[in-house]
Amino acid sequence: MTSVKWLILMLAVLPAVLAQPATAPATLATPRDAVTALATAMEVANGEQIRQVLYARSRSEEKMVDAMVAMSQAVSRLKGKALEAFGPAGAEELIGDTSALTSEATRQLKSAAEKIAGDVATLTVPDNSTPPVVLKRINDQWRIPISELTKGIPPAEFDQRVAALVAQVAILNLTSDQIAANRFHTGQEAAEYMHKQMLAAAAVPTTNPSNTRPP
Repeated sequence: MTSVKWLILMLAVLPAVLAQPATAPATLATPRDAVTALATAMEVANGEQIRQVLYARSRSEEKMVDAMVAMSQAVSRLKGKALEAFGPAGAEELIGDTSALTSEATRQLKSAAEKIAGDVATLTVPDNSTPPVVLKRINDQWRIPISELTKGIPPAEFDQRVAALVAQVAILNLTSDQIAANRFHTGQEAAEYMHKQMLAAAAVPTTNPSNTRPP
């Protein structure tokens, strides 16, 4: 896939809401508020708000949150560089159709079913391919535990997942740098370059993302 859409979607628990318009609720008073707040924070790269919604109970989980914040910032920067260099049509070749994503995000969030049982809640969109978002009420605020996002990942693989995310952040930032240096004539060229870098990174152990360099 030559769009970074799949990278944006991997960032959050509820993939379809990541392009939600940037009007975050003032509090995390309901599960829907929390998911909306995370979506908008990811979209505008608001690290403070991302950390407010996501709940980390260990240093390893904090590293995952840090990586998600860095990814949101890298995606935001890439979008800006692509729009500046290629214009809306050219940028779409790299970042996808954000207008369509926003429309679908709004529809799915509005139609999501919210269920609360004590201090645990789920938010489920009418899409069988999307797992429910599990939230917990902590100090009267609904938050999304990292442990729920990473459920099913063996402890031995957790750090590898974080390292892989960090490596992807490095590739997005590298692509932004190359766009700023006028390396590409079109968004498609930039997309192909980034896709090539992603494939190369996936083929080797992810231990040092700084090793990612342009050919």
